[in-house]
Parts: sequence; structure tokens; C-alpha cells
Amino acid sequence: MNVEANPQQPQQPQQAPVGFFANLIGSVKAEGSKMGTKASLGALVALISDFLQPLAPFSKYILFGAVIVAVALFVLSKIATRTEKFCAPLIATCFIMMFVSGGLLQLQGKDGDKKGFLASSIPGIDKLQESIGIIGKDVADIKKNTEEIKESSSQIAKNTKEMSEGINALGKIGGLISAPKTSSEFYHNARIFAQKGENDQALDSYKKLFALKIREADPIMDFTELLIAAYGVNTAKDVIKDTFEKENKELMLFAIQNLNDAPLDEIMELILDKKATYPPMVLAWTGKQLLTLFNYNPPTPVLAKCAYYIASEFLEESINKGDFYKYYIDKLRVKQSVETQKMNWGSLKTGDEFKNHRVYDFSRQVRYSDSQSSAKFNCDTREYQIPISGEKRTD
Repeated sequence: MNVEANPQQPQQPQQAPVGFFANLIGSVKAEGSKMGTKASLGALVALISDFLQPLAPFSKYILFGAVIVAVALFVLSKIATRTEKFCAPLIATCFIMMFVSGGLLQLQGKDGDKKGFLASSIPGIDKLQESIGIIGKDVADIKKNTEEIKESSSQIAKNTKEMSEGINALGKIGGLISAPKTSSEFYHNARIFAQKGENDQALDSYKKLFALKIREADPIMDFTELLIAAYGVNTAKDVIKDTFEKENKELMLFAIQNLNDAPLDEIMELILDKKATYPPMVLAWTGKQLLTLFNYNPPTPVLAKCAYYIASEFLEESINKGDFYKYYIDKLRVKQSVETQKMNWGSLKTGDEFKNHRVYDFSRQVRYSDSQSSAKFNCDTREYQIPISGEKRTD
């Protein structure tokens, strides 16, 4: 019996398993130009993160974010193999973002940590950051000034305490210090010279005291009084400008305000712009401004009222925080002025004239249906407020 032999079936070659990275490369090649777009997008995101470095460490965020997303996509592609073709190009994009952002992080130096590598290395990038507000000079200045004010406030408190203790100790001894070195010694000598009527020596001691960059109000007030008594107001102003103008504008304005009966416009502008940081200067200005705050003929300018509003809030905060008296050696010397300011502002801020940063302008009238009233001015927007629709200003 013949048995037909079954022809041997040719063995199919066994396909080697395709690794993930081989599949990744294959998927990337299959994407072609689309992958080039995604790669460019990934690199662009990393470069933008470096450009935005002044706002936050975005390069680090992009790097760690890309790592997390890449790992998540890899796990997803292993769990659901059908998603490999979808995940592979995205993972490749993440790799590019990781490579570029990681490289930029390595290249960022000390200055680059603040501005980013591109702004530190390529001229003009930092200017572009400034022009679109990425680096705001005003914001940077505010941060710097805030830090300086905090440090200055602490230092002032320490200096005032040391000067007060020194003055008290020297007062018990009496007489002049032959070789003064500290602020309390210069201040002591200046006062002794003034008591003896030796004005030139007293002024010389005060100038040497101010060269130590003190910010206590008492010596400045004594210096001003001595100048008026010795030389008159006009010469006193010139000496004050010569002494303080290059060192500290607010100290100079404080001294000049003590000479003037009228409130200084320069101080008002600083207050309106919220750049006034020296409480004694602000208190001196409010004391003078209060005398004309409710004038009708001629009416007090609304900006002066707004400045008084802002100044009073500033002083209230400074007093409540305990910062105000740090600027005075003799606390009793200014106590009456502070109490007057607190009393006046306490009654004004609860009335209708000063409410919600709005003040009345007595020079402008709003016409109602059967009467007229002074227009309200918004200190924040610096615009007039018409409270009822249809009202018209008569100006």
C-alpha cells in the first residue's frame, strides 16, 4: 500500500520581536514632516521657557514635566500596545523638550538663573523681556525697595536705640567730646555748640552726623531750627539742599517742609505715586496740608485731598505696626503731632468727605434735578464720579 508522503510545508520565518525604541524610531520616520513640526514645537517650548525664566523657573518645570509625560506615555504604550503608534511621536517630542530645556538649565550661569541663558548670552533679549513686561524694572525696584525698607526699618530701630542711649549717657557727663566718632557723639556736640551759640561749629557737627547716613528725625529738626535762627529761611533752604540733595531726597524734603508754612507739592507727588517711604516727612506734610484741607476760596485741589487720604492711611499703618516711632529719639517730641493726626484722620475717614478713596471737589458742581452738589473725585482712577446716570458736571 503506497502512502503518499505529505510534502513538507515550508517553515515560516519567525518574526523577531520589535523593541519599543525600534518601534519609536519607525513611528518617527513614518511621521515624516509632521514629526519635524512636533520636534520644532518641543524645542520652541523649551526656548520660550528659558525666555520666561525671570517670572519663574519654567525650564525646570518643562524638564520635569516632559520626563513625567514621557514615562506616562511609555507605560501606556506597554499596557495598551495599540497606542504605541500614537505615543511614540509624543514621547519623541518629550525627549526633545527634555534635551533642550536640560541643556539650557546647564548653561544658565549665576545671572542666567535670573534672566535665562538666552537673555544672558544674546544682546537684546533682555531688552525684549523688559519691553513686554517679563522683566519689569518697576516690579524689580519695588521688590528691591521692599527688602531695603525692611532692612532699613530694623537698622533704624537699632541706630535710634543706640543714639538715644548714647545721648543720655553723654548728657550726664556734659561737655564736648574731643574726638567724636559715633552718631550720638556728633549729635551731642552739635547740641552743645548750639546751646553755646557757636552756630558754625554746631552746623559742622550736624553735617558730619548726616554723613553717617542717619535717618532719625530729631537731628534734622534741630538742624533746621538752628539754620532758621542763624541764617533765615532762604539761606536755610540752600544749606539743606547742599547737605541732603545728593544723599537722600526725602530727608531734604522733610527738612524743607519744616521751614515752609505751605505743604510742598514735591512731597504730594511722592505720596500720590506711593513712593513716599519716610514717615516723618509724610507727617510734616499732612500737618501743613490739614490747615488748608477744606478751603472753599480758593478750593483745595482734589489731588491734595487724595494725597492727604493716602498719606493718612500710610501713617496709620506705620503707627499701628510700631514702625513710626523708630525714627525718633525723643518720642514725646512728636507725640502731640501724632495725636492730632490720629484724631483728625479718625473723624475724617468715617465721614462722607473721605470714603472709598473718593473726595469732594468744591470747584466742580454736579447738577441734580432740583439742586447742585460738589462732584466726587476717585483718587484711584483720578477721574470724576457721576453717581446718578444722567447727571452733568458744570465745569
